Amino acid sequence: MKKYIFLTLILSVLFTANTMAQKSWLMGPAAKNSKPWENTNEHVVVVSLKLNRLKKGPAAKNVKVWEAESEATPILRSNRADLKGPAAKNLRPERTRNNN
Repeated sequence: MKKYIFLTLILSVLFTANTMAQKSWLMGPAAKNSKPWENTNEHVVVVSLKLNRLKKGPAAKNVKVWEAESEATPILRSNRADLKGPAAKNLRPERTRNNN
């Protein structure tokens, strides 16, 4: 019984520590006056996997994903770090060119 109480206590402390470690989201005037173009976070390239052959019926249900042939393509690469002001605020994927 003592093991279960100790285990429950440890798990609750870990759970509480993980929930408190999250970033605090801006709310109110701070969110309204935030400038996202001044954010210096690293940008992550999002990769899309496209399956070459789509299957239907029972073959689709029994497909082995790890054996499927697929093609990985980046969705968007932007120069958002170079943009400042309203140009960065109004950046949309359809307005950028993919210069690789």
